[in-house]
Amino acid sequence: MTKSLFGAARWIASSIVGGPRTIPPAPYFRRSFRLTGTVRSARLTLTALGLYDAEINGKPVSDHVFAPGWTEYAKRVQYQTYDVTSLMHPGENVLGVILGEGWYSGAIGWLVKRQNYGERPQFLARLEIVLTDNTRLEIATDTTWKTATGPILENDFLAGETYDARRELGAWSSRGYHDGAWLPAELAPDPKITITQSKAPPVRRLGELRTTKTPNLLP
Repeated sequence: MTKSLFGAARWIASSIVGGPRTIPPAPYFRRSFRLTGTVRSARLTLTALGLYDAEINGKPVSDHVFAPGWTEYAKRVQYQTYDVTSLMHPGENVLGVILGEGWYSGAIGWLVKRQNYGERPQFLARLEIVLTDNTRLEIATDTTWKTATGPILENDFLAGETYDARRELGAWSSRGYHDGAWLPAELAPDPKITITQSKAPPVRRLGELRTTKTPNLLP
């Protein structure tokens, strides 16, 4: 890993862990911070063992899905960098991330085996902000982040997703949200693998198909 790329960031995770046949709820993470000046530029660099969805102030940082992509996790993982300048504003800001099992700890292969690479997803992130007065700020993953679970009760490429709308968290990645019931994130082991910039085109959501009502074939 290039030290300057992620600065002081540490790998973090939720304490919730699934099993060989048990899919845990997807963990949500948030980190609030305040800006007292005007932002000139802001760049967010992210990687994960598993999948990540990232939001800033309630808005997605990109249209990518299944990021950072599948690699041989014993050797390397990819990262992406996003220009998030337009998502910043004076006062409180919130960076939010949802983690998915993905190929890392989810079921893959003909044997439908889970946790082939690791027992739970984890991620590494650094947000670098430059104000118009040249002040530089860094928001990096560490134990100051908070975590909770929400409506995604299960997520797995082969077993599918279970979503309980009664557990929705509201504006969890926006300012003013009360996260008093959220718990501190845990430091996760450093996998000590190469972190390389993504070179392939990202997967994007291009359309949406509506379900159709199944006709009643019984007499």
